[in-house]
Amino acid sequence: LFLVGVVGAIIASISVVFNTFLFCILVRNRRYRSSSLIYLTFLALADTFLSAAYILLFPVNIYMDYFASEFLASAWWSYMRIIITTSHVFISASAFLIVAAAFERYITISKIRNQFARHHRFAISAGALVFALIAKLPMYFELEVVPNGNCTGVTSLTAIVSEFSETEPYKTVYKFWFRSIITIVLPFILCFTLNFGIIRRLRIQHQGAKLFRFATSEHRKNIRSATLMLVFVTCTYLGSNLLNVIVYTWELIDKVDLNIFH
Repeated sequence: LFLVGVVGAIIASISVVFNTFLFCILVRNRRYRSSSLIYLTFLALADTFLSAAYILLFPVNIYMDYFASEFLASAWWSYMRIIITTSHVFISASAFLIVAAAFERYITISKIRNQFARHHRFAISAGALVFALIAKLPMYFELEVVPNGNCTGVTSLTAIVSEFSETEPYKTVYKFWFRSIITIVLPFILCFTLNFGIIRRLRIQHQGAKLFRFATSEHRKNIRSATLMLVFVTCTYLGSNLLNVIVYTWELIDKVDLNIFH
């Protein structure tokens, strides 16, 4: 109750405030909207919603059980499927946005000419959302809220997995292969590869004194600062998704053993 309902809610509330503040700053500046920071703008918006979704899903769920509040229970069950689905959509969209930002940063510091990535940032961001919707929107129909036997009050409802989500080929082809590869494995591999390339390129530039000896070049300083910021964001994403990749790989290799271990 204390960690999730109090500490977690406070941290999530702070995240909502700061991400909203960051989003407002980035979206109001035309120069930022026309730069690669457009990806971080949408990322801040996604993080704002995810932090709010945490409060609506976890602390509220704990409070409704702790206080036996039928009002909170009724509200929670009414929005639970929508919030869970939308959260997963934004999580996947955030991963795709980080990949897009890392790709553009890599071609920038590598001095590769690619006008499409620079001139179609909004379209790329929209594409990230579309892919996330294709991969995660059906989750809404994979859960059903049904009466919980003879239980009453707070425990009168429960969630079950819908029958169609366990049918083939939906379960194996779509959920296990398509969804997991598109939203977990592929973004992780791309982020890791691009991040490695960015760090390697920065090291080469440092050794060649292309950035640090030209102290008067404000443009080079800005590129380096933006690159290091993105490296930090990407490393955070890689660290937070490492366990997902490990579990998926384990399930791919030996699903039976994983189920027994679990």
